[in-house]
Amino acid sequence: MPKTLSLIAIIAMAGAVMGGSLSGAQVALGANPGDPTSSEGQAAATPPEKSLTERLFHIEWNARPLRPGQSSITGYVYNDYGKSAEFVELQVTMLDAAGHAVGTQVHRISDTVPSRGRSYFELQVPASSAYHLDVIGFGFVEGHRM
Repeated sequence: MPKTLSLIAIIAMAGAVMGGSLSGAQVALGANPGDPTSSEGQAAATPPEKSLTERLFHIEWNARPLRPGQSSITGYVYNDYGKSAEFVELQVTMLDAAGHAVGTQVHRISDTVPSRGRSYFELQVPASSAYHLDVIGFGFVEGHRM
């Protein structure tokens, strides 16, 4: 029977495998915005590190009106990692015309996203000026499926 690794184990494993460090978030919490030697003062000069999910997944999608007050978002979640992913959750953030978040929804992709492969999704969401999609949850499949 396949096993699913916990998100904490995945973060630790991926950080070790990819040479990344998760301590940056802890440093930023204690940063002094007025201190140019703090990590926050340096953040403007260096681009932010990609999140774990940005390093493991990417999304291609399109939105179109469905009916009054509703839109359809269709696309693919790509798994760039060497293990199949299941329980993949997408967070859809609805944005107003100024780009500010006005709401969020979380949708689970029903298919397993194969290693170095993709899975199709189709979501119904409230109509909005724009959207932002993120992978916010997943589990890697350990072993072989029968």
